[in-house]
Amino acid sequence: MTHEHAEISCSLSSDDAAGQAERLADLRYQAIAAESLEAGAALTFGTELANQVEEFASREAECCGSFLSIETIRTDDGVRLEVTSENPAAHPMIDAMFGTSRS
Repeated sequence: MTHEHAEISCSLSSDDAAGQAERLADLRYQAIAAESLEAGAALTFGTELANQVEEFASREAECCGSFLSIETIRTDDGVRLEVTSENPAAHPMIDAMFGTSRS
């Protein structure tokens, strides 16, 4: 899916957006690794958080899927959440969400 020119706009109400941000903050605190990607960021979690991470990713895709690509990848060791965008204007938002930064 191409998000290069998609408007950067969340479809959630302010209360729902705050709840989603709080869920991510809770998850981010439990991440075992965080990294910047060329077009976004990734967080890695233990297997015990896989369902929570996938639920978060599903909700995020519903509200921001027009300009973000959101993927969860399960492995034997855990689950990885990757959020990327072809639109460079979205990168600072992704970095703020994930606590990462670009060099």
